[in-house]
Amino acid sequence: TIDDLAQEKRGTKHTIDLPQNNFYAVTIDYRQQGLAGNDSWGAMPLPEYRIEPKEFSFTFVLKPIL
Repeated sequence: TIDDLAQEKRGTKHTIDLPQNNFYAVTIDYRQQGLAGNDSWGAMPLPEYRIEPKEFSFTFVLKPIL
C-alpha cells in the first residue's frame, strides 16, 4: 500500500521488509512529473516537463485477463 511504502512509517529502504498483504493495491495516476536533475539543490523540472496545477478528469477501464 502507499502507507507501507512511506519511508517514515516503515523505517527501511528495502522492499523485502514490506509486510505481506492478502490483497493487491493498484494506484492509477493520470500523469507523473519528472525529476529535475539539473542540479542537486531542488531545482524544478524544465517548463516542458512540469505538470501545472489545474482541474482535470480522466477515465480508465479495467478488464480481466482470461
